[in-house]
Amino acid sequence: MNEKWWYAVGRERKGPFSSEELRGLIEDGTLTSRSLVWKKGFDGWLSITQVSELSDAIDTVPPALPIDTPREANIELPMAGPWRRFFARLIDFWALGLVTAYIVGVAGSYISAEFALWIMQPGSDYLFGWLIVPLILLTEALVYAIFGTTLGKSLLGVKVISVAGYKASPSQYARRLIGVYWSGIGTGFPLVNLFTMAHQNGRLSRGRSASYDEGEFNVKASKLGFFRVPITFLVMAGLFSVIVMLNVSSEQDKRAAQSGFTWTNEVTGKTVSIPSGWIHDSQTNGDDQPIDIFSNTETGVFVIFAVEELAPGFSLVDYATMWANATAGSMKLDVPGTSLEMQGYSARRITGHLVSEESQKLDAVVVRRGRQVWRVVLLGAPGRVPISENSVTLREVLFSSI
Repeated sequence: MNEKWWYAVGRERKGPFSSEELRGLIEDGTLTSRSLVWKKGFDGWLSITQVSELSDAIDTVPPALPIDTPREANIELPMAGPWRRFFARLIDFWALGLVTAYIVGVAGSYISAEFALWIMQPGSDYLFGWLIVPLILLTEALVYAIFGTTLGKSLLGVKVISVAGYKASPSQYARRLIGVYWSGIGTGFPLVNLFTMAHQNGRLSRGRSASYDEGEFNVKASKLGFFRVPITFLVMAGLFSVIVMLNVSSEQDKRAAQSGFTWTNEVTGKTVSIPSGWIHDSQTNGDDQPIDIFSNTETGVFVIFAVEELAPGFSLVDYATMWANATAGSMKLDVPGTSLEMQGYSARRITGHLVSEESQKLDAVVVRRGRQVWRVVLLGAPGRVPISENSVTLREVLFSSI
């Protein structure tokens, strides 16, 4: 008569099973040496190793296969080809370059008026792009330290591995980027970078490591999934489109500054012709009010055009006083200024300087038209005189749009 066996899973009893069925459960791994079993005649539940007629079955079951460690998995990965490495680097450079350039441009313009004027000069964008290459690579090192990878490497499955098989640490990755800067992209300098990249591509095509990786790193690549290729293509297309749009906008600004352009006052709808030499930008001030800024890189003057509503019963003198009080933290204005007439409207001229930089002089004219107060502020860069033939002409043109 076949014996009937039971085994326990937690507080649950399962069975009955024949001896052959129980051995089958041991062989397929359902039961282990620590599993509890019982049959008629036992005083209680016993582990399989305590049952002589079953313990031999445990001995015949091979142990579980070893699990690959991350190091072993890294070693087994194939080397990344030159084109996959190139596109991963290109994606990182485009994405981080856009972010870094924007942050440096905004911060630099906020800190220094001279920088704001310089960055708008023709040709400065090329020099600026070359100068921030180290900052782009520094940003890449920070991204790697935080996320353990970068956008391009994540999309294309590229990994930087030490020759020992371990993932590159943040400090190792940062040190590697120094080699990339000098030997990989040739500091980003035009023509030079073509020679350095061609040299590294030749090494990779011959099965060698890049010179900055030799003896320290291996660049490996995991298998690309079905969706990675189209996603990578879309990301690259998006980044490329943004770069093209920015370049087109920059070229349009340059042409407009050289030949002049038409500009429409969005409040009144009137269109006027802006003289050559000026670059236009629409922004908002600290009070979230829309303003138009015109910059002249040759004269070093900014012209800020804005409008506000004047409460009933308030005069231009009252407005000048309120404006001076509201901007006391940033500007020192000599109010109430002097009275004058601007294109048939009552106006006041107010002079002053920036609180943070007394050498940055300003010359403002405020004009009242109904309940609206329009103001044009001529602001010179440090040491520059705001009043010039160009700036006064532009002021008159802007007031003609009200």
